[in-house]
Amino acid sequence: MSINRRGASVVEILGCVIALVAGVALGANYLGVDLRGVCASALKSADVEAPEWLADAEQAVDLVEANETETVPTSTEVADETGDATNPDAAAGEQESDQQDAAEAESPRPVTVEEARARRRDALGYLVPLTDEQKVVLTHAYWTELLEIIAEEEESRRACIGDACNLQLFDYLSSRRAAHAKAAEAITELSTDGVDAHVTTYSSKILSWHQEGESLFGRAISLLTDAPTAQLTGPFAQSWQSAATQHRMEERLLIEKRAAVQSFLEHNLPTVPLPAADDAAASDAP
Repeated sequence: MSINRRGASVVEILGCVIALVAGVALGANYLGVDLRGVCASALKSADVEAPEWLADAEQAVDLVEANETETVPTSTEVADETGDATNPDAAAGEQESDQQDAAEAESPRPVTVEEARARRRDALGYLVPLTDEQKVVLTHAYWTELLEIIAEEEESRRACIGDACNLQLFDYLSSRRAAHAKAAEAITELSTDGVDAHVTTYSSKILSWHQEGESLFGRAISLLTDAPTAQLTGPFAQSWQSAATQHRMEERLLIEKRAAVQSFLEHNLPTVPLPAADDAAASDAP
């Protein structure tokens, strides 16, 4: 008697499962689907810990999700970008600010007198050559100091002449000699480093004039104190008066030369505007 068996055997079921898995694997490989990543993602969604052989796939899934989170803009960022794009005033303000920053970067701060005088040395110890801007700054600084020395001597002379009636002759002559000596010493102490030749040539003439004035009034004092009384009206006195007249004439020529040098500086070496004290301090601040 035969027994009719229904259903599939275990071997048949196992064979079907293997065939199904193989087909899915071949299809995924053909289509480029990452089965391990799909499995790891499914287990992660179900809060099930992935087995050891899916650990690296789970890490890859976490990395992709983190990158997507960082690159997706928030609604606030989207609103800000949209607002900037639709606000012409804000865009114009940013453009103007950028142009101002570029202009400030292109126009460096003018060189100060202290910076120009602080000569640097190269690796071999030689002084670094001065730039044209530094020479202009040094020339005008020297000229300003020279004019102050000249003005001080002229003011001292006017005061001495104005009070000549109340002074003894010796005091008057001593005061004039001291004023010339002081001016000559001050001019000698000025640094001519980087100063234009037109200015230094004039300053050398002014220096010689003051040195001659010191010698001239020194001779007058000698005539007054050492020579006999008759020599105050004799040939020695006349020789001194002639030298004093020549000295005054030379001063007139120097005044004309001073105006010429001033004109040269204004037309050929215009002054460079220096920063205000507050601006310089702000720029030097860290």
